[in-house]
Amino acid sequence: MGKFGIAVIVCFFFCIFAEASVVVTATGEHRYPWAPLDLDGDGQIEWILEGNLWNVYSADGQVTMVWDDKTLAVSIRLADIVQEQPSGWVNGYPEIWYGAKVWNTLGPALDGPVPLPQKLRDLRDISVTVEYEVRRLDPRLPYNLCLEAWLTRDTERGRAVRSDEVEIMIWLDYQNMRGAGTLVGQTTVGGKVYDVWYEERCGNGGWEYFAFVPKDPAPYGTATIWWGPFIQEAMRYSCRSNWPDLYFTSIELGSEFGAPHYLRRNDLDWEVRSFVISCGQRNILGVETQ
Repeated sequence: MGKFGIAVIVCFFFCIFAEASVVVTATGEHRYPWAPLDLDGDGQIEWILEGNLWNVYSADGQVTMVWDDKTLAVSIRLADIVQEQPSGWVNGYPEIWYGAKVWNTLGPALDGPVPLPQKLRDLRDISVTVEYEVRRLDPRLPYNLCLEAWLTRDTERGRAVRSDEVEIMIWLDYQNMRGAGTLVGQTTVGGKVYDVWYEERCGNGGWEYFAFVPKDPAPYGTATIWWGPFIQEAMRYSCRSNWPDLYFTSIELGSEFGAPHYLRRNDLDWEVRSFVISCGQRNILGVETQ
């Protein structure tokens, strides 16, 4: 599994156990629908599906997320969008996530091998392997497909992220979109070159933002991401001093789409065929642990 740690055998797929389909439909009037996935029927949640049209005040059409026993299929069909926060740029982030997401009190989804939330000083490195495909129906639509994590100073939920906390995004695919803030450098992780975008004070809460944007985006394939090297790289540019005490709260996979100038139609499809999380042996900050 490379120099960042050997993955433990325990891992899980969201495509194995459950038999019935699960459908989540988001609209301009119903922006935050969600559904838990208890894949092995033990009463514990492995994943949460969330529509998350956080920046859509109103729109025609819908976003549909369909999970069955093989894939998660997401279809974005929105038209005549009115944004809630035009300065927020994108229109939404329909997603599947694991952990205890800070922005709401859904779940949590913790039936897996990674104990979250957990302070970075105590957390082993996290590996995520995703098999996916993006079908861009409109070649001009701004979008990405990316992983995201929130690093927070406590485990309180149902709140906005604060000024001494951190958002980290790792993009897999994108077109006609760049990271927020300023391009501050480049880094190579796992043989892949990423631009590093940074904003010191992002959103209304003023949190610190990092986006790792690959020079060669891939609309389909299987990607394996170790979070440790990206967190360690972000620390090089950070103005915060409390990184070891921050909690890694959730692992999210979703698609940002649209822009303030691109509201008439937003059409995009993507699928995830497997999503595997595992833990390595090294601490996520690069420190040797027992």
